[in-house]
Amino acid sequence: MSMSIAVPSMSLLSSLVNLHSPRKHKHKRSRSMPSRLQGCPILTSFQNQLAGEVKRLEQQAECSSSSCFGADWLGQALQVVVNANSNLSQIDIDTEGMGCKWMNQHLDDMVHLLEVCNLLRDSISEITKQHMCVQVAIRGLGINPNAHALERARNSLACWLGKKEIQSRLEKCMSILRRMADKLNLEEKAGAGLEAPAIAIDINHTKAITILVCYALVTALSFKTPRLKIQALPLPRSFTSLQDKLKEAFGLKRRSSSSSSRFLHELEEVDIALGNLNNVLNSNSKLLIPLQLSPTTMALHDLEMALPSFEHKINQLFKLLITSRVALLNTISSQ
Repeated sequence: MSMSIAVPSMSLLSSLVNLHSPRKHKHKRSRSMPSRLQGCPILTSFQNQLAGEVKRLEQQAECSSSSCFGADWLGQALQVVVNANSNLSQIDIDTEGMGCKWMNQHLDDMVHLLEVCNLLRDSISEITKQHMCVQVAIRGLGINPNAHALERARNSLACWLGKKEIQSRLEKCMSILRRMADKLNLEEKAGAGLEAPAIAIDINHTKAITILVCYALVTALSFKTPRLKIQALPLPRSFTSLQDKLKEAFGLKRRSSSSSSRFLHELEEVDIALGNLNNVLNSNSKLLIPLQLSPTTMALHDLEMALPSFEHKINQLFKLLITSRVALLNTISSQ
């Protein structure tokens, strides 16, 4: 079963800073699923479930100070990605109608997403290690703020506030996502007017929402947000609505946040608390230290609850991508 992808180009994922408008066409066409796709129960079920989950995600993104960039929402977004990739892996793919070039590109994209998972896991792992070091140092200050405890705390805070190693990984992750988005743009332009199997459309939908959510997570963990856009493929309206919510949330967050704080709400709270504590330590005023310990401890606790969920879902996605790629290679070799 195949369907034409000669449909209006529509932005699914664009920069959370600067969203580009869809390209104009002479004739308007529906953004709903094509009728030929609706005739396949398995694919229709996949599309409906993905569209429904994305719609619920969009409804929960109310753009408050912590919504789209809070651990709870991002955890739900990652779960949508895991579900989509898991459901897609259950569908038998007939590779004969896909074309050798398309299959090779898709296999390459899976490798790139695996690298994204690795970079995200390493970044989260590094944040977790720094978090543990800071926690130990804070406990030491609470017990006895002697010279040794003060020096240990200063070193831990300097390591946390530096973030150079983590930022380097995240920038590499952003670069990969940007290249993948650019490639989807080129594929859409080159494929306009051609016939493609319906499953190829579903694969691209899944790939697009995976890039979107990974980009949101990378943005939440870092300071920089490069231009990133995906135009096209026939997508449910909920995809673009979610994108609009993320754009709005990004604008609000950027205006309300300190330039030295990260966008993830729980990380931002820790950054602010540790920045304040660092100022107190540098002032050599021991009397002010106890006043900063309580809010710092609370912020560290909230972040401690958030990080394992991210890491677990990234691990799930990594395993799904590995399994799907191996299964696809086996299918190709047997045909």
